[in-house]
Amino acid sequence: MHNLSLLTILQQHCMSRVVKWHEDEKHVLQVINDIDPSRGDCHLTIRTENKPYDWQCFYHLTGEYEWHELPTPSTAGTSPSMLIPYGQTLYLYGVGAPGGPLNNRRVLQPSVPVRVAGDLRGLFVQDGWLTNPVPPFVSCNRIFSHTNVHISADLRVQDKTDPVLGGYCFSSLFNGNVNMTHAPELTAKTLVYQCYTYMFNGCTSLREIRTHHTKWDSDNATISWVAGVATTGSFYCPASLPIERGANRIPKGWDVYDIATGDLRQTADGTFVPPYTS
Repeated sequence: MHNLSLLTILQQHCMSRVVKWHEDEKHVLQVINDIDPSRGDCHLTIRTENKPYDWQCFYHLTGEYEWHELPTPSTAGTSPSMLIPYGQTLYLYGVGAPGGPLNNRRVLQPSVPVRVAGDLRGLFVQDGWLTNPVPPFVSCNRIFSHTNVHISADLRVQDKTDPVLGGYCFSSLFNGNVNMTHAPELTAKTLVYQCYTYMFNGCTSLREIRTHHTKWDSDNATISWVAGVATTGSFYCPASLPIERGANRIPKGWDVYDIATGDLRQTADGTFVPPYTS
């Protein structure tokens, strides 16, 4: 009988669970090369900035049945290139944490425009399963910030039920992405320390956000999260969430809707629509 290290056992367990997930491929991150046929094949790399936590990345293309491990730098640097022919999808999952607190991060770098779909949580497999959207105090800082990254409307970043957030967990996730028009739905009802800070900062094309949090956290959860978004748009939230405007709250110039009913609560100029008064 062979003696397997704890790490090897964990890797095998995670692999088996993710392969099971892969029977429904929406449960891993998808990078889809289908935007511009004139640009041809995509060469995707993952850039490491600073010194992230330990992380192992696995991938395969459409029609493949074996996961390949992608060597990723343990310090600042760039991974080997993964080829995505035009019309194909690359499936990615990770074991561990691809980022770390504050400015430690890994950034997807496609050579041509691609769509990102599937489930962000597939990059954060720990012990074969996730109950939180990402591990507490692990940041997704700028992972989707590259100018060639387009965000699919159906990208999932949280459970459909009320997930438990961790500090910094979505800080700067889409920071600087100029292509995204509709944000993935945010189902968490309770915000925590800096969970959404700078999340949509600089997303100049963003014009719709749907969130389920019921109050504004006083502990810096949404610092500058919508600074620099489109000047007009639609913000969907629970009727119980106070309407407050600005870069840390609801964008100025956006209409506000009740996410439960779809009814307009307040127009962009600040006028409440009956029966809503707050």
